[in-house]
Amino acid sequence: KLKEQSGFQINNFQSDITLDSTHARLADLDLQTGHSRISKDLALRYTSWADLTDNLDAVELDLDIDNTRIGMRDALFFAPDLADNPSFRKIANSTLRLDGRAQGRLDNINIQQLQLAGLQGTAVNVSGNVRNAMDPDRLSMNLNINRMATTRTDILALAPPGTIPPEIRIPNNLSMTGRYSGTLTNFDLNGAIGSSFGNLNAVVDMNEGPAGAEPFRATVSTSGFDLKQLFTEDYGVGRVAFEATAQGTGLSPETMRADVKARIKEANYNNYAYNNVDVDARIVRNLYQVAARAPD
Repeated sequence: KLKEQSGFQINNFQSDITLDSTHARLADLDLQTGHSRISKDLALRYTSWADLTDNLDAVELDLDIDNTRIGMRDALFFAPDLADNPSFRKIANSTLRLDGRAQGRLDNINIQQLQLAGLQGTAVNVSGNVRNAMDPDRLSMNLNINRMATTRTDILALAPPGTIPPEIRIPNNLSMTGRYSGTLTNFDLNGAIGSSFGNLNAVVDMNEGPAGAEPFRATVSTSGFDLKQLFTEDYGVGRVAFEATAQGTGLSPETMRADVKARIKEANYNNYAYNNVDVDARIVRNLYQVAARAPD
C-alpha cells in the first residue's frame, strides 16, 4: 500500500511492464486505490524516445480497458474544486464504470468502443474516430453516438459554476443518439434528443468564421416539448410542437443575424392553444422582426 499526504492511496499495483526505446506496455494491469480500480492493457509504440516529447502524433496507442471503476471520492484528489459545489455531495459516493477499446496513432485514433455508466444515471456509448487528439486547435471527431444519457442530478453536480443560467431548469432525465462529425467549431450534428420535458430532433451544420459571424444552418423539430417546465419563471408558455429552419451567422444574441422559418403545429400561451401557425422571422442581433399567419 502507498498513501500520499493528501490521503490518496494505492492499495494494489500489479502489471507485466515492458519499457524500451520503441515500446512501452502495461499488460494485465490491476491498479486499485481507495475507491477505484483500473484494469486491462495499455501499450505505446514509438520510433524513438524523442517521439514521446517532440512527435507525440506519431506515437501509436493500443488501449483495452475492461470493467474499470472510477470513484468520485478519488476524483476529488485531482479536481478538488468539485467539493465547492454543494450539488456534488449527491454523487460523492458514486462510481463511474468504464469499458473501452481504442487503437491507432495519437493523431488518428480509432475507437471501437467507449462505454461509461454510473453516477446517478449517466451512460455513454460511442464509437468512431478522433484526429489530432493532442492538439485542441486541430481536434476533429467522427463519432457515432449510440447512446448518451444523464440526469439533472449529475449535471448540477459536475457543471462548472455559472454555466447553467438561473432561469433554466434542467430536465430530470436527458438522452441523445446521433452522429457528430467535424471540429469543435466546424461540424455537422444529427441528433435525436429525449428528455422528461419532451423530445427534439436537430440537424446542425456549423462552419468556421470570424468571431461573432460564424455561419450556421439548423433544422429543429419536436412532436411535443413543455416550455413551462424549462423555465423557472412563469412566462405563460406551455407545450409546443413545431418544425423550424434557421440560417445565419453568430452564436450569441448580441451577434446573431439569422432568418428563421417555422411551422408551429401547436403552441400554448396564456392558457390559449394556437395551431398551424406559419412564422417567418428575421433576427438582427437583439432585434426580432416576426410575421405570423394562422387560420384562426
